[in-house]
Amino acid sequence: MDIAKMISQSARTELSQVRRKLAESSTSVHVVMDPSKRDLRIHALTQGIPFIGFGIMDNAILIWAGDLIDQRLGVVLGISTLCAAAIGNIIRYVPS
Repeated sequence: MDIAKMISQSARTELSQVRRKLAESSTSVHVVMDPSKRDLRIHALTQGIPFIGFGIMDNAILIWAGDLIDQRLGVVLGISTLCAAAIGNIIRYVPS
């Protein structure tokens, strides 16, 4: 995607004004402008959508794996569902 096409017209106008002022002045000026609400929404969507997909997949796998641990290991060892969930968390966080 072309980032210049994603920012609003007002942001483009402000950027061109800042460039013009910097070209006219001999001193170095650092200007940080606040993003528009539209720019913030676009950023939130592009950054948030992958996390939603990850959350769905992560929870689906954890529910499936937790059910397997509870059915297999929980029955063999005679442990509660919460204990089986704790074992699942231990298995999940062990570095491979």
